[in-house]
Amino acid sequence: MKTYLRKVRENIDARGITFFVMLIILTLFWLRGVSGLKFNITIVFTAIIIIQSFFLKKWTILFYSLKVALVVIFLFEIVGSRINNTALIRKVQDNYFLMDSVQGYRFAPNTLGAKSALLVDDRVVYSVYYSSDEFGRRICSNSDIASLNKKNKHVVFLGCSFTFGEGLDCEYSIPYLIQGKDAKLNTYNYAFRGYGPHNDLLNFQPGLNIINKDIIQEKEGYAIYTYIDDHLNRVYGGGEYLAYGHDTPDIFIEDDSVQIRKRGSFNTWLALNIFNKSEILKLFKINITYPKTEEYYKRFAEIINYTSSLYHREFTQGKFCVVIYPNQDKDLTWVKYLSDNIFFLHPESPVDYDTNLEAYILDTIYDNHPTRIMNEYYSNIIYQSILSLD
Repeated sequence: MKTYLRKVRENIDARGITFFVMLIILTLFWLRGVSGLKFNITIVFTAIIIIQSFFLKKWTILFYSLKVALVVIFLFEIVGSRINNTALIRKVQDNYFLMDSVQGYRFAPNTLGAKSALLVDDRVVYSVYYSSDEFGRRICSNSDIASLNKKNKHVVFLGCSFTFGEGLDCEYSIPYLIQGKDAKLNTYNYAFRGYGPHNDLLNFQPGLNIINKDIIQEKEGYAIYTYIDDHLNRVYGGGEYLAYGHDTPDIFIEDDSVQIRKRGSFNTWLALNIFNKSEILKLFKINITYPKTEEYYKRFAEIINYTSSLYHREFTQGKFCVVIYPNQDKDLTWVKYLSDNIFFLHPESPVDYDTNLEAYILDTIYDNHPTRIMNEYYSNIIYQSILSLD
């Protein structure tokens, strides 16, 4: 035992400088709030040194190789971080997210004026306030605009932050713009940040069930699901999505029923600890993504089809529509699997979209959400299209 302890002390003394350097690096990372892959590499490197010290020379070649690999990766991460971090990006927001056993997370009901702001260096990309009604639907004031007056038809909006109106005042969201076009319509904004068609389906499920004929008074109308390309990754559980959506369930339609499963723990671990923390992987846009297989495209479409059937179960005279958001059509392979009773709309982008990009998205580098001008363009198309369905 004495011999072992003596050799351990000798190993520790021999690696004293390395221990000291590791301690300084970890302290600096902690003070600067560094929590990416560089920090994890430093922790692992330090752990290897500690293990080597106590296990003496056992596995020396293996550990030497691991340390060399970690140092190389660390240096690449430094280079990647220098290239990637060209600006200080800050998201300032009140807590308007509610953790939910069905959805994973959703817009907290009865939210009034929750602030959300995006700042790049000293520039404000947007600074807005969000409010919701008792069902977690976005509204434009403390009163639910959809319940002020009895209307003839409803328009139920399903989708993500594009439809929610991320970065815009409520008056410039797509549902509200359409609300203002026709006094006979009541619009309901069920969209929320990071959502996809799997979230839309869950709005009809027991435990939540906030889209039904008791809550929505108008018996006739339309359900409009607005698609963007990233929805394919959200249903599958892509790496970037898992950074914030890992608590959302995995949805499958099997034997004409909804199967709700927990997200895969291995993919979630990879996304949270490797892909979304590596500056090099970010630089080369490498991440976990959905499989481009017919089986997956069919699964994606089946979720939309099932959502349509649930909507029609509640509103037998309603019309379910899938609308592609302009310039969000890189992969529409799934469309061929949509049910025949679903109306499909694929609008063209504005004619000057590519040459006048600043007019249509909030920030050409840091935020691709649509502007008021883009939403006005899109809402006009949707409104004219639903009129043609009657």
